[in-house]
Amino acid sequence: MLYPKVLRTVLAFLIVAGVAISCTAQPTKEPGLSTEEPVPIIWDDDGSIDGVTALLYFLEHQAFEVKGATISAGIAHPRVFASKLGGFLAQVHGEGIPIAAGREQPLSGDNAFPDDWRLASDDFWGLALAQGIEPPDQRTAPELIIDLVEGSDQPVTIFVSGPLTNLAEAFRMNPSIKENIRGVEIMGGALEVNGNVSLAETGTLPAEWNIYIDPLAAAEVFRSGVHIRLTPLDSTDRVQWGESDALAWEASDGAGGSMAAHLLRQTMTDWSSPSVLIWDLVAALNASDRGLCNWEDLHIDVAVDGGTSEGQTVVIAGEAANAGACLDPEPPAYKDLAKAVFGRLR
Repeated sequence: MLYPKVLRTVLAFLIVAGVAISCTAQPTKEPGLSTEEPVPIIWDDDGSIDGVTALLYFLEHQAFEVKGATISAGIAHPRVFASKLGGFLAQVHGEGIPIAAGREQPLSGDNAFPDDWRLASDDFWGLALAQGIEPPDQRTAPELIIDLVEGSDQPVTIFVSGPLTNLAEAFRMNPSIKENIRGVEIMGGALEVNGNVSLAETGTLPAEWNIYIDPLAAAEVFRSGVHIRLTPLDSTDRVQWGESDALAWEASDGAGGSMAAHLLRQTMTDWSSPSVLIWDLVAALNASDRGLCNWEDLHIDVAVDGGTSEGQTVVIAGEAANAGACLDPEPPAYKDLAKAVFGRLR
């Protein structure tokens, strides 16, 4: 069974990866991008079905080159999920992408998804996976991020659709990699809407799961000075996906579109609903086309002091912007772009 995070034509070739630099300086203009060659991107996720759908999107999009896949502790047990991801990638023509597992616990504290939520991720949702695949990289996820960023001849985009543990740890280990990061695309947080963390002992909290699992890591990344674009629940929960999208995606002659359609239908079945949310796909679409949403430049911080506000993303008025936030999406445009990328014929 799938445990979603809430309980938990035109191709876009212009990628804008962030809108601000630091908490203390005025935000600079958005970094430019040459489209003459694919943009290197590192996909960092916590073993979620919507995160894998986002990965499929980047693999199918002609303007991206996925340079690495790193797994954080959230839905996934990182080493378990990393050991299976290679077999999945082999089936969608993603061979050769290095995969690395992060730490099994957040940087601080012991916030975690309920154990039974994590079983589906451990099982890779029952998908048949290719066998005889090379094991994950011996480097840790932060080490792989550092090596890929340092070794890239053009700035790298980091896409994070789980807790920010791996990226925060990479910054701790080698802050200089920020110099070669084009921007960080984050799915997480809730700014003007309710959070989605619901616990038996406390009830519903104002935090969103990705940020709640490791608030300290999230706070460190938001305070790091890198260009950040945030896709929070405010926007992801306004884009619904259903059977018409699955039909459009599987019209492709590529493995990625067919697999994305399969994962969408599985989610619909598990939710017993004709329409579902695919949070991380919305963030991936934002990473490829800024024009899908109206963005606001904000100063965002994360509550790290425990209590019922732990992990809450807070907008600080009067402070220089450190992130751009997607708060007003155009849902039909997201569906059109997903169809254009997943459903295209080679």
